[in-house]
Amino acid sequence: MAATGVKTISRLRRFGDGIATLGLIVVCAVPTGAGAVAMADPVGARLAGTNPVATVLTLEPLDLGTDDLTNIMAGVLEDFADTAGRIQQRVSESSNLTYAGLMSDAATLNTAIMSTPGPKIVLGWSRGAQVASEWLQNDASASGAPSSATLSFVLIGNPQRRLGGKPGATTLDGVALQPTPDTTQYTVTDISRRWDGWSNWDDWPAMLPSDQARLILGQIVDHANYSQVSVSNPTNMTRAVVGHTTYVVTTQ
Repeated sequence: MAATGVKTISRLRRFGDGIATLGLIVVCAVPTGAGAVAMADPVGARLAGTNPVATVLTLEPLDLGTDDLTNIMAGVLEDFADTAGRIQQRVSESSNLTYAGLMSDAATLNTAIMSTPGPKIVLGWSRGAQVASEWLQNDASASGAPSSATLSFVLIGNPQRRLGGKPGATTLDGVALQPTPDTTQYTVTDISRRWDGWSNWDDWPAMLPSDQARLILGQIVDHANYSQVSVSNPTNMTRAVVGHTTYVVTTQ
């Protein structure tokens, strides 16, 4: 039986990618090709989530409850959590954007992690990636934490991403959030789309001030769509490998 706060999901029909964040609509600036940087080596063996048989604990973005109807997390990363051999378990999250709400969601994730046997992959998108970040910050070193051989993380559109996340992340009540730790024992693959202004705010690899308007637009458009992104796409760029964390940026 699934633990409290966790829902076991069979394949559901999806009606599209949900809205990951709320934001202001801005005028689009066409991306510039100036200052292009050569592609980094494709991501290799350090990738989390390569185990074809595992329970995938999914943490959705701030979608105001639409995931209850559409199960958008089953479709991200080219049906990553819905691949044969994997079992998706949705971890319940609240809409409480205060620090207390974030900590409550991290505690729910901890319950799911500790009560789920066998190999586990935590897949968190946007707000869900923040919940996973707080677990890594506070629980990764706790007594009794699962072995790194049985638990790994895949984060997408992570606003707390240390390399590329938009600085100054806070909760609704003003509590400053620390960057996702990248030196824990767990393998973490942290993926950002090229123009996602929440997780690639510094415009890597071009790092051009003229791209800022496009990145602001990307906080709405690109951040809300990770369905066609793949963990193992050979065109992915590896920004850095720190400890057991691989920072990935897609080419689009």
